[in-house]
Amino acid sequence: MRAMIATDLVTMKNALLQLGISCAVVAVVIAVMMQSLVASLAAICAMIPFMYLFSISAYDEMNGWERFRLTLPISRKQVAYGRYVSTLIVVIACCLIAVLFAVVVMAVMEALPADMQQPALMATENPPAVVFGVCVRVGALILFVAALSLPPIMRFGMTKGTRLAPVVLIMLFAFGIWLTADNGLLDAELPGGLGTMNELFAHANGPSIPITLIIIAVALIAFAISALISAKLYERRQF
Repeated sequence: MRAMIATDLVTMKNALLQLGISCAVVAVVIAVMMQSLVASLAAICAMIPFMYLFSISAYDEMNGWERFRLTLPISRKQVAYGRYVSTLIVVIACCLIAVLFAVVVMAVMEALPADMQQPALMATENPPAVVFGVCVRVGALILFVAALSLPPIMRFGMTKGTRLAPVVLIMLFAFGIWLTADNGLLDAELPGGLGTMNELFAHANGPSIPITLIIIAVALIAFAISALISAKLYERRQF
């Protein structure tokens, strides 16, 4: 499986570098134009992993690489699990880069004269907790997207799989809207509804430690279950 992970990361090395430069520019522009460090962090945590997920899947179908790979001493399970591990590595790396970006921005803000500082950029009571909370939530969201997208891609390939993945994501989005609609399970007007959820997940001091651990655990469990499903589907795939 290590060979599969290394292959994925080496294949995407140049693309990841280009994406990193593009993402850095986007994050700076968002921070300056929108005066929001949170939006910049979300872009860093989401942009590169999202592009990596679909780009590496597209590379599989180029020049018959996916078929040739099966002739190597790598089992189909290793191929599936390796893709999930490489995706997880990229998500974690981007979250760490986002934290580093926040540290640099906060250091620059503190070093600037008082008349040049932008208070709106750090409009929060506890910046470190909020930075950590944003990275965890966005990283978890990307893992959920990968967990839903990879099984159809592994089963049908990038071309056909991407026709199914958006359908699943849209249905999930519609389900979320239904939950938060009037009289929905998370209706803000109901006890324990959306208002309580917002206090837990979007409080100015960041999410509490128990909530953070729950978010991470649920995302990783969903990701692991998806990996098991993808491995089974990939074993049955016909080329």
